[in-house]
Amino acid sequence: MNILMTRDDFRNAVFARDNHRCVICGEPAKDAHHILERRLFPDGGYYLNNGASLCEKLSKRFMVRVDRNTGKWEQNTSTSILNCLRK
Repeated sequence: MNILMTRDDFRNAVFARDNHRCVICGEPAKDAHHILERRLFPDGGYYLNNGASLCEKLSKRFMVRVDRNTGKWEQNTSTSILNCLRK
């Protein structure tokens, strides 16, 4: 069963599941990142199966931000975590 978690519980559970390692490169994890953007979930998307542990370098690569000029959400790169996890 997939239960909605608090932010802290989500982070701790994702790290524990992934052995505190980046799921892409194996380096020590620094961030529990959402696979699908939180804004796509009315409840924030803090579900274990929507999380992936990432190292500092890759966490920055996949950050989603708001463009200050347009107010629109955009991803730093066209690469998504989901595509990397499928490999």
